[in-house]
Amino acid sequence: MLCLRAPSRVTECALLAASAPPNVTYIPAAVGRLGLAWSLDLATSRWTERTGQTKPPAREHYGIAFDSMRGRLVLFGGSGSGVLNDTWEYDPRSGTWRQAVIEGASPSPRSRHESAYAADRGTAFFFGGIASSGTSNELWMLGPGFATARPQITRPGIVNAFSGQTGAIAPGAILSLYGSGLGPVDGVTLAFDPLTAKLPTSGPGVAVTFNGVPAPLYFVRSDQLNVQVPYEVQGSAEASITVTVNGSSNDPLSVPVAATMPGLFPRIFHPDGSVNSAANAAPAGSVVILYATGQGPTNPPSVTGAYPAGGVYPEPVANTVLRIGGVEAELLFRGQAPGTAGVMQINARIPAGITGPAVPVSLIIGGAASQSGVPIAVR
Repeated sequence: MLCLRAPSRVTECALLAASAPPNVTYIPAAVGRLGLAWSLDLATSRWTERTGQTKPPAREHYGIAFDSMRGRLVLFGGSGSGVLNDTWEYDPRSGTWRQAVIEGASPSPRSRHESAYAADRGTAFFFGGIASSGTSNELWMLGPGFATARPQITRPGIVNAFSGQTGAIAPGAILSLYGSGLGPVDGVTLAFDPLTAKLPTSGPGVAVTFNGVPAPLYFVRSDQLNVQVPYEVQGSAEASITVTVNGSSNDPLSVPVAATMPGLFPRIFHPDGSVNSAANAAPAGSVVILYATGQGPTNPPSVTGAYPAGGVYPEPVANTVLRIGGVEAELLFRGQAPGTAGVMQINARIPAGITGPAVPVSLIIGGAASQSGVPIAVR
């Protein structure tokens, strides 16, 4: 590979792929113990020094991992001016280093240890190395900070993630659970596993179950969880929700289960991906794209936590009606949205004769209606 500029000869470096900015591989390197960090943009084959004004003391034989959830490089220990046990984080977006504030005990100073990152746990692991006591076989994990309170949720804090409505929940719906002690202090967004095409059912110390069935996780934070209701609750009158954080659980809370309980995402999109607004109104007769959750069972059956595969986008079993300005709209598509679990995409044609800067939209699935107040601008 031809590089327009490259770091000078290195004695040790760690090669890690980072996701932001795109096409960049970050290579923190101890160059003659100068403590330099460089990145290689794979699109331009250009090296850039990323050291910054504030930086870790120069070192070698350190452990380093890329925290893909937070987009940070995590550096621990190594040997420099003595053997070290400090922890540093590098943010590729801002190009800055900061020394991490660690809660609780830290490993003793060490070097030549191995490191890895478990994305489904939001946790970096550091194993072994050479400490003052000799060769170590200790395994340490570094995860996000947690509130110490026992997890707590209440029924008013269980809402449809798109509409904010409380009440009954539908199989497959995405919910927001609000409360306290629900996860790490800093929020963590979880991603689909590219091998299984599924969301994880456990995050950084967090798990949620509905009637004992693990729920896929979209987002976890101390005061909020975004989860998908397992389709397995279908047919139950109620679902008992249990949140477990680092082994501590809430008192199970039961909520009623309905066949459908649709909630509309509060923004409507044009086919080019732009957001509908008074300044970007849709012509009457044109096609717009809406998203919803709470559509209930589908045909073919959707898999809990999985995005659609094989070009098949399961449709709601229940009858679906979309009204714009009180007039039923033609539905061109109503299926599971690509790359999502629990989200329904609707491609609809705006009825002729409809105009206005804030025309009301409503979605009815199986007789259950979405929230009011979702507007569309039509010219």
